[in-house]
Amino acid sequence: MTTDGTICKRVISLNHPEGKSSDIRSKDDNIHKDNTVSIPVYLKELSSYMNADQQTDKFAYEKMDVAFAIAPQMIRSKANTPELRFYSTSILQDVISMSNSADNDNFNTWKLSTMIALNVGDFDNCSNASVKAFLNGDISMSSRLMILTSLSLSCRELSGKYNDNFVEGKDGIEKFTPQKLPESLHQQFMQYENSDSPFFETPDKLLALNSDMKALRVDGQVVRVSSTLKKKLSKSETKNCVAGDKKNTVFINKKLPQLFYSLAGVWKVIDGFTGRGFNLGTFSAILNSEYFHNLRLIYECAIPSSIELPEMTKDLLLLVSNELKQIAFNKKINQNELLHLFDCVQEVLDIDNSVVPLTGLFMNILYDIYGTLGQLIENDLVVDEQCQGKCANIIKKLRNLIF
Repeated sequence: MTTDGTICKRVISLNHPEGKSSDIRSKDDNIHKDNTVSIPVYLKELSSYMNADQQTDKFAYEKMDVAFAIAPQMIRSKANTPELRFYSTSILQDVISMSNSADNDNFNTWKLSTMIALNVGDFDNCSNASVKAFLNGDISMSSRLMILTSLSLSCRELSGKYNDNFVEGKDGIEKFTPQKLPESLHQQFMQYENSDSPFFETPDKLLALNSDMKALRVDGQVVRVSSTLKKKLSKSETKNCVAGDKKNTVFINKKLPQLFYSLAGVWKVIDGFTGRGFNLGTFSAILNSEYFHNLRLIYECAIPSSIELPEMTKDLLLLVSNELKQIAFNKKINQNELLHLFDCVQEVLDIDNSVVPLTGLFMNILYDIYGTLGQLIENDLVVDEQCQGKCANIIKKLRNLIF
């Protein structure tokens, strides 16, 4: 609902200062475009725009144009509100399962940005829903990998330690904040929601967890990360960790560990059945390597101040140690997966001993990793030059710690 009759063209020009809307417009020039679709005020309207049926709704393309133009910013403008908590998981499911039917050039960027906006705005519900979708959803491999990426980048943002400027949808939120109706009319509109609306429920009901997911410790939330994104992320790890930045201690101490333990628990369960992580044929190595890559990024957000850092460190080391042993035993290895496992170990070894006394707490695990790395070198399983360099550096650090 809107009060100013704003049209689709204005939305597109706001999101694209150069006035080029080709990236978010259908290529079918034969379809008449009547630019009279208004900007949504409520997330319920945004959801209906995203689900517009091209066969029955003559304005479906215009509505998708609007959704593509404002979704991340609109969602961010409603962060931590009852309205977002009500609609966040349903919108997330729509975004995860959405395909690029209109062949938009920036579809994947929009999809990831919208997922991050949802996770940041309602982390409790969306992180939990993301993990469920990753495990149970009938979705593509690229969507599963995108879920992992959205979770790790959301954690980086919420921790307050990083400012990943390459994540779209964070700037210009004030321009995309929908104009509200007068308060009296706004309240009348909200009364039309059904009587079971969580707007009138208690926070406990809003944040209730599914019992079967509790067994996996999932009380928190998958396109593959491109090499370009990884380079940007790597650079931002040092540039964007600015001294004096305000850290979100509540998130780092409570919500972040919950998600980390959830993902670690998922790996333990899956690995217990397969013996080699996710077993998806030719896609196994991709998913396994990206899983550890994003798990490390989430773990990194806890350094150095999370009260759960020692326990998180133990879990990460155990997962990596077990995976390295399986690689050494089976002698089947993907160099990219090995690289991410080495990065996990390196991340732990870089922690100051005054923060986490590694040798005092994890001597046996570190010794196991040291011995396994020796086996990998002896059996010529580390062939990639970058992997060899990381492996040599880790062995050197472990030797200094242990002996």
